[in-house]
Amino acid sequence: MHRHMKDVVLARNAEDLELAISKVDAAKKHVYMHFKTVLDRFLGDKSRIMETRKAFSDWKAIRSEVIELTRAAKYGEAAAITKGKGAKHVVLLTVQMDGLIGFARDKAAEFLEDSKREQERSRTFLYGMLVVLVLVCGTIAYFMVGRVRRAENRILEAMNEAKVANQAKSEFLASMSHDLRTPLNAIMGFAEMMEVKTFGPLGDPHYEEYAKDIHNGGNLLVSLIDDILDISKIEAGKYELDEETLDVSMIVQSSVKMIATLAEARKLHLATDMEPNLPMLLGDKRAITQILNNLLSNAVKFTPADGKVTVSAKLDGDGSINVLVADTGEGMSSHDIAKALNPFEQADSVHARRHEGTGLGLCLCQKLIRLHDGDIMLQSKAGKGTTVTLHFPPERTVVS
Repeated sequence: MHRHMKDVVLARNAEDLELAISKVDAAKKHVYMHFKTVLDRFLGDKSRIMETRKAFSDWKAIRSEVIELTRAAKYGEAAAITKGKGAKHVVLLTVQMDGLIGFARDKAAEFLEDSKREQERSRTFLYGMLVVLVLVCGTIAYFMVGRVRRAENRILEAMNEAKVANQAKSEFLASMSHDLRTPLNAIMGFAEMMEVKTFGPLGDPHYEEYAKDIHNGGNLLVSLIDDILDISKIEAGKYELDEETLDVSMIVQSSVKMIATLAEARKLHLATDMEPNLPMLLGDKRAITQILNNLLSNAVKFTPADGKVTVSAKLDGDGSINVLVADTGEGMSSHDIAKALNPFEQADSVHARRHEGTGLGLCLCQKLIRLHDGDIMLQSKAGKGTTVTLHFPPERTVVS
């Protein structure tokens, strides 16, 4: 800017003056924009705003003078400008503009220094907040992990206690069952002898009825004891499968024949639906027969007169064998299904214990089918009947 002002003073003709003033005008536009930036940056500081506005005011006055010089150059007044008052005025403008440029430079440097200090303070604050946040999160995590570990330890202790208690219960039931079996066999034997009158008439018809009731009650207790022993063995991991190749159709027919008398007495229609050419099954004959007997007994027990019980078997596309026991009986709700799979519980919650039984049947069926790596599925709706599906995995299908 100072060099361009000297060119204005030393101009010898209108053309040189016009060129020099155009350079001054370009330089003053640059200075003007610089001042505008300084003002924008210091909007938060009132004292600096006032200083910068004063600098703008001075610059506008200088700019007006430069515009007049430019006009004079255009009208050929170069001689008047370069002599006397004009030259002195240009020198004065040069000094003032040099002062404004220095002022702008100082303000810009001051602003940059303030910005650096502000950034440093912000960075220090952020680092401090980050350290505090890390410490807080670490403390929370430490206490949360501690609580979770304590909860896990309590759960493990409870599980171990439950496991020990369950094992003690199983051992007690097994021991009690063995102790009960010996006197129970004697009671059943004596009751059967009285029922068939081995040593002659009993003397009164009521005694014959009592002997029959004693024998039937003994059979029920033997069935309960057998179920308890089987569940105890399974839970203790001592139940071993005696696996062999089985004909599913033959096992189903045998179980149906055993339950046929009871179904006929309750006026039920008993049917089978076996898929032809069903492959053989690898499993424990006693366990599978026990499962089918329990399911058929439940179906007959909970199906009213003139109802229907159907046993079917089929081969799925993946090679697994499914055996289904369906009835048109009372059915169960979803809550009752979960309840029926628990030991010593019956699904019939409205008329509790209306049907004789121990409540171990479905629970034992579930445990026995899982020993075969299979599963049991119940589909039922209150008043619409129940379908129980025994699913044997493809690995147990014997392909001839």
